[in-house]
Amino acid sequence: FSVYANQNLRKGQQLEVSPPEGKFTLDVSDSNKFNYIAFVAGSGITPVLSMIKSVLETERESKFILLYGNKSSEDTMFKNEIDNLKLEYKDQLKVHYVFSQSFEDDESKGRINIEIIKDVLKNKYQHISFSHYFLCGPEEMIDLIKITLLEDGVNKDAIKYELFSTSPLANDDSKDLSGNSEITILLDDEETTFEMEKKDIILSSALLQGLDAPYSCQGGICSSCLAKVIEGEVIMDNNSILDEDELNEGLILTCQSHPVSSRIKIDYDDV
Repeated sequence: FSVYANQNLRKGQQLEVSPPEGKFTLDVSDSNKFNYIAFVAGSGITPVLSMIKSVLETERESKFILLYGNKSSEDTMFKNEIDNLKLEYKDQLKVHYVFSQSFEDDESKGRINIEIIKDVLKNKYQHISFSHYFLCGPEEMIDLIKITLLEDGVNKDAIKYELFSTSPLANDDSKDLSGNSEITILLDDEETTFEMEKKDIILSSALLQGLDAPYSCQGGICSSCLAKVIEGEVIMDNNSILDEDELNEGLILTCQSHPVSSRIKIDYDDV
């Protein structure tokens, strides 16, 4: 969308925008008193900055710690805005920059790694018990931070993350994706049944049928296209955000899913 917006959108054009969806969200309330921490890299700051501003504006008793990795100060998105927020909310917001290609006073040098993560959690903020952990950046960084947090006893439900991209799953050669499948989709309390080729993606096929199926990234990252398998078998090309419990519930990312059985039924409403 960024490329389309920069190259095609013109002043005066109107866009229809859906509300925020997916799992990388934050519920704010003026009655909350939480300690939040976010580990982000590069453009991963984009969704997290919105969270930070919402917390600072609404939850006067909450605190937010940001660990933000970039090549250099000059490459840091929204740095001026973040620094202004630090000054305005100096008792609530603490920011630690990590620069991989430059060295500046009071900032960490290198990439976000185990040593930096543990320094923040075990030294700088050892006196704070964090209730929410937000991770946004490349998959390698996310995996490292998740493992480190879980090994330190952090509840997995307290960790939310969003990836730049995902690695393909290993191909399951035992699954035959030749032929067609009859698919029934429940969306907005209406059922639609049609036939699709198994090698095709469920979301793409639904959109071709004119269905207003929810989606955003189409890369298996945001979970906006989440649905539940009610009948039949489905296989996904990518999955880095659904855990084992969610998979056992039948949840799938329809932008990554192919039908395996000759008949399947999925439900967008019951998720």
